[in-house]
Amino acid sequence: MPIRTGEPAPYAPPATILQVVNALRDRGLTTPINADVLLRAGITESLVPRTLRSLVGLELIDGEGRLTPAMEALRRAPSSDFQARLEEHVRAVYSEVFQFTDPAKDDPKRIADAFRVYEPIGQRARMVTLFLGLCEAAGIIPPNMARKSATTTSGSSARKVLSAPGAAGRSKPEKQAPATLAPNAPGLPPALGGFLASIPTDGAGWTRAERDRWLELFGAVLDYAIPIREPV
Repeated sequence: MPIRTGEPAPYAPPATILQVVNALRDRGLTTPINADVLLRAGITESLVPRTLRSLVGLELIDGEGRLTPAMEALRRAPSSDFQARLEEHVRAVYSEVFQFTDPAKDDPKRIADAFRVYEPIGQRARMVTLFLGLCEAAGIIPPNMARKSATTTSGSSARKVLSAPGAAGRSKPEKQAPATLAPNAPGLPPALGGFLASIPTDGAGWTRAERDRWLELFGAVLDYAIPIREPV
């Protein structure tokens, strides 16, 4: 059943989900899929619980750990067909989300807003990260498009949202002081640069609601631009 309003949404790291899918395709895994199987497949212990829940939420395994027909189709698909089958499955599982956002066109704020109705609320940023990662793997968005989009589209809209009070009435925008960390610093992912550039400077300030919104969106982009890895 596709993800529905008011119900849990998966939020495991996309790399972890794809690692399991690839392991099933390339080597085969013992079924049913359980915590022990994931540990032997190289999934770190701290990620095992949310990976199992996410595999169920994504309809890749059922509640007993057995492979679903959708996962069997992905497992057996030839390399030439795999991405198309993955796209079909992602669009089916996230059908409700796609009614409210087009990740190939919308900025990160619009995408994040589409996940406001799912549980747990505190994991919304990770839900978005998983969604974008699967969309990229499925070819729904080009590689790195989410990072570029955050720099160009959402960067400008974030500056509108986070502008100083009364700025709309000025004939010219107030010149901002350079940020301590330049948005185009070598090695800095473009998505993070775009969000850093949106921080009010020179004492302009922002409201608490604007600050909280910025932090929420930044968390989603941070997880996407710099994947979390567990200590070895």
